[in-house]
Amino acid sequence: MKPRFIRAFWGDLDHHNGHHRKEIENTSKGEDLNELVYVWGKENEKFIKSFGFETKLVSESPYEYGSKYFEESDTFFKHKLMAIKYGVESNKDGTIFLDWDMVQQKPIDSNFYNKLHSNFLVPLYSFPTDYKDIVLKEWKDISETDRKYLIKHHEVIEKYHWKFNNDYIVPNTSFVFCNDIKIIDEIIRINDEEQVDIIGDETPVMWYFMNNKVSLEEYIKKHEPLVSDAKFETHFNQKSLNRYFSQVIKKDLYFIHQ
Repeated sequence: MKPRFIRAFWGDLDHHNGHHRKEIENTSKGEDLNELVYVWGKENEKFIKSFGFETKLVSESPYEYGSKYFEESDTFFKHKLMAIKYGVESNKDGTIFLDWDMVQQKPIDSNFYNKLHSNFLVPLYSFPTDYKDIVLKEWKDISETDRKYLIKHHEVIEKYHWKFNNDYIVPNTSFVFCNDIKIIDEIIRINDEEQVDIIGDETPVMWYFMNNKVSLEEYIKKHEPLVSDAKFETHFNQKSLNRYFSQVIKKDLYFIHQ
């Protein structure tokens, strides 16, 4: 067996002017990865199945752990963590979680699977220390909820991060490979039980590695995927971070997150 590709969907398909609908439709036009989609909500499942995806209905309700991405950010993003847990439980070789806005660079082959070199892989991305101010200056029509979320996101990554060239470095769960149920269970436990200021599913992942005293270089060697990047190099100072990766590891990219 091989690790299976999975995705997840919960919530409102029409959020942000149908952004999610467009992502799912665009993904359906790419290579068939035989992915299984864990879905919350019967109407959501109906829409996703219409594009030929295999689905697993987790709940008839579109939300199970919280419906407000800002006010309930500590539980809203738990849906993704649970999808990863379900994926690991259903396949002895683990699971490869993909966000809907991952851009595939080339077909999957045996080389891809051979490069899954650790039991937990998540790419890193970079934020400048004035990240919040940059975004607020450029995003003129930002909604009040998005503004509050941005401010909280900035505050959280100020607390939990690695530092590189005066930038904050944190995990980006657009791509997750996991074949160890103990790791994802511990991340979920952190999400539920630890006194961590959470803004999304990436926060308990970062806290997990901070708590285990993993350095940035150790993380890159063992947990930075060789097959995926967290963002295109136009994302803030991502290009500089990627140059540092190239000094430590050799990537062969199959996916890049938009």
